[in-house]
Amino acid sequence: MAELDEVHACTLEQRLAGFLLVHASGKGVLRQTQQEIADHIGTTREVIARLTSRMARLDWIATKRGSITILDRSILTELSRRGI
Repeated sequence: MAELDEVHACTLEQRLAGFLLVHASGKGVLRQTQQEIADHIGTTREVIARLTSRMARLDWIATKRGSITILDRSILTELSRRGI
């Protein structure tokens, strides 16, 4: 039920930020495809591509094929909690 509440209370960008923080390794690396992330948070791969592109342009994350590296954990934490 808590996950359902989160889906309705948070924006997709907030949910993505939270997902990255929870699932990234200790070094801040997440090895999942955009499709896998989209399936988990309940959206499409195209939306994840758009959101990760924006986050990369802002230097919050770095993306490579099949992986995302968190560059600014504090920004993502703030975003996941209340949005920016």
